[in-house]
Amino acid sequence: MASIKKRVAIIGAGPGGLIAAHKILQTGKLSITIFEKGHRIGGLWAADSLINPEMRTNSSMFTAAFSDLSWESVYLDGQPAPVYPKAWMVERYLQEYARRFVLAGQEKGEQRLLFGARVTSAARVMEKWRIATLTNDATGEVEKIEYFDYLVLATGYLSDLKPLDCEIDQDCSVPIIHSTEYRHLHQLGHGSSHQVLENEHRRVLIVGGSHSGSDMAALIAWQASNERWAPGKIGSSSPVEIIHITPHQLFAVPAFSRDYNVPCAFQPLEYKIFDRASRGTDPISHTFAMASPEDSKNSRMMIEGFVNGGVDDSNVDTNDLPPYCVISETYNQLVRNEVIRPIIGQLRRLQKLDDKEDRISAIVVLLNGEEIQLDDFSAVINATGFNSRGSLSFLAKEVQDELSFEPLNSRLPLVLDTTYLCQRSSVPDIALLGFNGVISWGIIEMQSRAVAAKWAAEEEVPIPSDAELEACKTVVDHISAIRAAVRDGRRTEVPQVPFSDYMGMMEQAGRELGLERVDLEFSEVEGFICAARWVDSAVGKTEALKTMARLQDIQRQARDAKLFLARSVFHGLSGKWVSEREYRDGIEYTREVELHPRYPTRPEYHFEYVAIEKFTTLSANSEQTEARHTILRYTEDSDEVSAWEVDAEDARKAKDLPFYKLQFYQNDADDFNSCSAVALELDDDKSEPDQSLSYRFEFKGSMLQSIHIQRNRETLTFRKPTEHAIFELQKSSSVKVARPQPVKISKLQPLWLSEFPSRITSGSGDFADPPFRTGTPFRNELSS
Repeated sequence: MASIKKRVAIIGAGPGGLIAAHKILQTGKLSITIFEKGHRIGGLWAADSLINPEMRTNSSMFTAAFSDLSWESVYLDGQPAPVYPKAWMVERYLQEYARRFVLAGQEKGEQRLLFGARVTSAARVMEKWRIATLTNDATGEVEKIEYFDYLVLATGYLSDLKPLDCEIDQDCSVPIIHSTEYRHLHQLGHGSSHQVLENEHRRVLIVGGSHSGSDMAALIAWQASNERWAPGKIGSSSPVEIIHITPHQLFAVPAFSRDYNVPCAFQPLEYKIFDRASRGTDPISHTFAMASPEDSKNSRMMIEGFVNGGVDDSNVDTNDLPPYCVISETYNQLVRNEVIRPIIGQLRRLQKLDDKEDRISAIVVLLNGEEIQLDDFSAVINATGFNSRGSLSFLAKEVQDELSFEPLNSRLPLVLDTTYLCQRSSVPDIALLGFNGVISWGIIEMQSRAVAAKWAAEEEVPIPSDAELEACKTVVDHISAIRAAVRDGRRTEVPQVPFSDYMGMMEQAGRELGLERVDLEFSEVEGFICAARWVDSAVGKTEALKTMARLQDIQRQARDAKLFLARSVFHGLSGKWVSEREYRDGIEYTREVELHPRYPTRPEYHFEYVAIEKFTTLSANSEQTEARHTILRYTEDSDEVSAWEVDAEDARKAKDLPFYKLQFYQNDADDFNSCSAVALELDDDKSEPDQSLSYRFEFKGSMLQSIHIQRNRETLTFRKPTEHAIFELQKSSSVKVARPQPVKISKLQPLWLSEFPSRITSGSGDFADPPFRTGTPFRNELSS
């Protein structure tokens, strides 16, 4: 007669709940029941959650995945998974995971997953867990009591929205919206998709210094740009000015960053930060420490060099606080373009303006103690995040006390000291996934394996060794020290992530659990560390091999076949660029290009710009400017950019067919920081690039610094307005600056159409060839 399996209650059907269910079922000795209060699999990734289904993950497809299911095996409506999947794709991945590993093999009468089941209490009674749930049926709410041997909490510790920590005048009439509730501009009183507001100053205050704050700033900037530049707009609404208050210095690291092993190559960020080779050849284990001013300065120098290709002392020596990093392909550009203005400080008060009922001012205390007042805000976004009050509210008080639960602590709400930081050593029959400050799918999988192995063991739980007890004490002491530093306001000692050593924990867990490695072309001490590097079953190994093959193929393409090169150029093009001024016979000739992002206007494209090229002549008596519009589009599936003429009646609407795309290539090793491209004409069955027109894009770190356009050995250079002003100042001083060969003012030979609109002339001749052809393809990645 088969023995009765011990029962495990799992609360939450997000990534943590599903991986725990699979690893527990895999033992063959335990049964599970998942209680999900919603009606879909996915947790925060479910379509009806707080996350916008079109939002991109901040983790790549290799870290937002488990070892035993490759993204290659998930159906996404016929399209391949992008490197950074969208939220709806993650939900689809989790649905497939549940189908294969949780619901498959379900016996008759067995119900492993219960939707609409809200857990109202969990208490220990006679060495069992008493779980009370409420469900709804035709008669109303129904309470049910069940008993289990073990309990897994996978509810997520970021559950309750944090209020703004500042004084707020009564009867403030402007909207104050939490970041999770924001979707559209009209929520800010800024019109809607059906209404274009003209000549109205619009200023938004965003409060919060982590991913929520940077994501909201970039999203609102993108939506405001789309409101101005979408097709069919008769007038133009005014720009939105975004003031971003962050309590610490924020570093936005691009999702695709430089690979400094080869000239001007780009790769997904995690290939760099999770490269095992960066930790040497000796075995590594999980480490942690408090922050210090010296360590923080070294970290700022490293990040500054990584992102910007050099160290700016004004950024490195700003303060002694630990740097905070976010992943964003657009935030840096928007700051550079002066669309977003970050201010390091603490919001003290929101107060009404006497002369404007629909505006407020903000009192902000800067790091040096100076108090400033910022006026004229029409909306406030609260992006300060969450606390854990609601995520464990159903736990009995004595259990909360055993876990040292602090409901308002958004960093370390629990003291978890063992099983890779998911259990309290004194409470072995409960596991809490994702509560350790490192919300990583790979680590949650390692935690689930370890917990499943402990609970499935037939022998009694062994008495921990002295070394294990000392390791637990070290973790407890670290958590206590961080909690004390937060309470005392010793901000220089509190790191952004209390337990941030992802690689160390993955390596240690894989080694201690005796898992089989999957390295393919990597050695054990090199390459991207992700969940697929360790497997525990034959089925899992088949899927892990798929993941690792894709991972290594992308790295080869990035280094050898210029994958992500055009993407990185296009990403850097956002905003305004100006050329070097030219003079002839008392007339000044200038050119500038503005690239405005908007939502794609065709479904097969993922990102889009409206490019406006302006040509100006300035003489003593007159100034004349002519503008030209071009639509630039990027499709992620083929990693291509195309350029399109605009409709004669609507300069923001593209014609039916593209005219050009760019063919990118890497330069020689002696030109390490730039790449080049030639135009490939697409009309009239032409397929050869125009070798007489070439482009060189120069980077400093991951940031595009200048654009050099060459036509018949004559070069025109474009820079950002700030860099251009510095260049002009150096040019007029004794400082020698290397300059490209100037453009000659000669008879015009149009570069884009056979009939370009009439040129601006002024006695001595026409403009030299303009910088962008009708369809010069660049690309930009915009993440919401």
